[in-house]
Amino acid sequence: MSVSSLQTTHFILWYTSGSIGIDTIHGAAPKAPLAGDNVPALVRTAANALETAWHLYVDSMGYRPPKPAYQGYHWRKIPPAGKYPVEICQIDSAYFNSNDASYFGLTIPYSDGSSSMLLASDLFDFGRWFYDRDVDGGAQGSNYATDWASVMQATASHEEFHSVQFNYETNLGHFLFESSAVAMEKEAVPTATDYLAFADSDPGVKGICDLTDLVPILSASGSSAYAHAWYVQQILSDFGSTMLRKVWESRLGSPPSIKTSLRTVLGRSPYNSSFDTTLGRYALRLGLSGRRTGWLLPGFASFSDGKLFPTLQGSLPKSGSPVKIALDSGAIQEWIDTTGNPTADRIVDWIPDAGAGLGHAWKDGSASGSRWLRGSVRQAISATRQDVWSVFNPGPQAALVATATSEGSNSWLWTTTAPARTTVKAGQNLTWRDPGSLATLSGVPAADTACTPILHTDIWKPVRSEDPFAYSIAGRTGGHAFVLEDADQLLKLQGAQLTLPFGSLGTVWTGRGDGVWASAKATSTGSSTTIALDSLDLTVPIRILAAPGTAPITQARAPYPNPARAGASIVFPISAAQAGAVLEILSADGSTVRRLETAPGVANVTWDVRNGSGHRVKPGVYWYVWRGVSGASRGELLIAD
Repeated sequence: MSVSSLQTTHFILWYTSGSIGIDTIHGAAPKAPLAGDNVPALVRTAANALETAWHLYVDSMGYRPPKPAYQGYHWRKIPPAGKYPVEICQIDSAYFNSNDASYFGLTIPYSDGSSSMLLASDLFDFGRWFYDRDVDGGAQGSNYATDWASVMQATASHEEFHSVQFNYETNLGHFLFESSAVAMEKEAVPTATDYLAFADSDPGVKGICDLTDLVPILSASGSSAYAHAWYVQQILSDFGSTMLRKVWESRLGSPPSIKTSLRTVLGRSPYNSSFDTTLGRYALRLGLSGRRTGWLLPGFASFSDGKLFPTLQGSLPKSGSPVKIALDSGAIQEWIDTTGNPTADRIVDWIPDAGAGLGHAWKDGSASGSRWLRGSVRQAISATRQDVWSVFNPGPQAALVATATSEGSNSWLWTTTAPARTTVKAGQNLTWRDPGSLATLSGVPAADTACTPILHTDIWKPVRSEDPFAYSIAGRTGGHAFVLEDADQLLKLQGAQLTLPFGSLGTVWTGRGDGVWASAKATSTGSSTTIALDSLDLTVPIRILAAPGTAPITQARAPYPNPARAGASIVFPISAAQAGAVLEILSADGSTVRRLETAPGVANVTWDVRNGSGHRVKPGVYWYVWRGVSGASRGELLIAD
């Protein structure tokens, strides 16, 4: 078998076009030269696509150029200096010792960041593949027997971006590796229609093609990262190609997790955004652009941190009872709701753990809109409107509980018939009775309004791994967790009191769902307990934890790091923090260097190794003393040079 070659500015392509042999180019059209050329059309198409992609990735976008391997993988030929090796062959035979026709391209990395590329010589045999890409599931696809040229353009561009990636890191075990190559393939070949090509499915709404029909291809054990390329495309559209390049530049050396890279780069100038907000925003885009029925994207289970990236975990049924949605970090869940009763309002009830988010997007003819929610909402039903509710969990962030040991979050979502609104007058006492629990809310409204108060009793229950302090209250025998809110998000009260039909609730704490809790005064009389809520703002839901007995004792644990290097902050863990707990930092002679007061419910107090005037302290020995806590309430600190 004779192996021929074609050299371009940056590549050498090896191929064989004989009449026999598994590696020979298949199909009369791919094998025949183009007019005025002397190499097979498939080879010339690949060469042109590789040079076009080089110009885009390296010359225009500023990526590091691919690093050529010492020799080709299949035929073991050594490329000329400065030429990247590409072999056009039957990939399944060359790499997997199989005669199947299933691989378009493959880039093989080596430990020094170099790589070599294999491109399929047998695209003609792949047949017809489909994918769905519009909101009603209209089929689009490619017949590789006739569309082999556009498929080769897309494949060569895709594999070349892999060769670029390997010059930053050789770890294949994260979702951004494959998904960004898919997205960049589309940047290089916008007209490609192969099964990896993602397109905006709705003019004016940046979205994703629906991949339901790809389940046999993108199985849970396969390369399902293709389903996440939409996220990278949104990044490219919103922030430009430089942002993605900076993410890959952050992977040089000893790279952090992909999530950390995304958070770091997105948070810097000029982007000043975050993984968390983009995840929520793109969840809404995905919801608006997807099919309205039978929606289930394949998961991405084969990569260890795949769930850090947005994953559609299924479609939610409309339910009149709470549906618990447990989401891993980076996951989303879409509820595409097209059913409605135009004669009655309803309540979309939603109770989230700390950190979980809910976005509501809608379309009604040519009109559309979206909003972010903190809790339940009253929904006026339209016979023509389409609603999408996107629940997402961006993972640990500043708002999450510092002592959490899990990156997951739970939400409860369901629908109920909306009750009649309660009309209130400013300055006139309100007494509202919850029809389910018989609890009563009283207070003086701050303004005239119509409202829909709701009290959820023991639907949301704190989880130990997500909020240890809240669990220590509501998780006790006889403990309860309440959520009080106004579905119209308007009600504000002065002198508010909530009377619950439970006696002996001596320990009561309130919060806003962010893991920070404040103790509240409670008075129990027989079979009921009245909680003083004072100035109550129900434009945001309030959480209430209540349990029999006394409040837990505030305990401090050993600070870390200790010793600490100059300039490094020191963390002082504390559990069941209450108002009045104070951390004092003392110098070796006993004088006060810094005094830090704690907020109720906080999990950590951080000292930035500065004194009360804001100046960094000198290296040396210091002492810490907790006032009003037990446990590791005092000890020595060493700050080294």
